[in-house]
Amino acid sequence: MKSSIESFKKRVTEHKEWIKDPKKKYGEKWDTFSKERKEREIHHWEQDIKRNEANQVSHEEALKRVEK
Repeated sequence: MKSSIESFKKRVTEHKEWIKDPKKKYGEKWDTFSKERKEREIHHWEQDIKRNEANQVSHEEALKRVEK
């Protein structure tokens, strides 16, 4: 479970970096994307962040119950 928690944290960090600088994921190709495509990608990353943060919390709570 601890490795899952770390994985969720890593994904959140990675996605936040992509939102800050999308070229970290796509390189110069990012500049060729339409405005709509860029918005879709960023929205998708934001949703991934929310999901991974929720999974992280869920796993942390489960781990606390197991460790009692």
